[in-house]
Amino acid sequence: MKRLSRLALIFALLAWNVGVAAVPARAAAAAIALSPDTGPVGTSVTITGTGFPKKSPGTVRAGTSSAAFTVSASGSFTAKVVITETSAPVLPVQAAAGTAEASAGFTVTRSASSTAPQPAPGVRAAALRFGVGTPGGPLASAELDAVASLVGEAPSV
Repeated sequence: MKRLSRLALIFALLAWNVGVAAVPARAAAAAIALSPDTGPVGTSVTITGTGFPKKSPGTVRAGTSSAAFTVSASGSFTAKVVITETSAPVLPVQAAAGTAEASAGFTVTRSASSTAPQPAPGVRAAALRFGVGTPGGPLASAELDAVASLVGEAPSV
């Protein structure tokens, strides 16, 4: 009886081993990294990808900018794109090769002057006027002088 139970145990272990070995290993999911991942329009970005089909051609897109690449024998690639003008605060960067796709976001930074509204062509921009109201009224020069020194601007209204 002991021999029969041992034999059954051996067959069970063999069956379990065969079942485990028959499960195919999953490929790593495709992913990309951006360097840098933040900057102004015109920034040159290096995209590094992993987990893509080996030795396949692909394309990276960032807005209207794109670049072709070929995946290495290890499933990785490196490509460069230049960030183009966009109104979105985060520009999606996408890579595709074969059946694999991956994306990451590039955060577009803007300077104060680039976000200021610009007048339409042929229209003169109006000057902004600074006004103050004080408890002593318009004749309280000491109060007006105190406000001007605090804000660094003399009131025009």
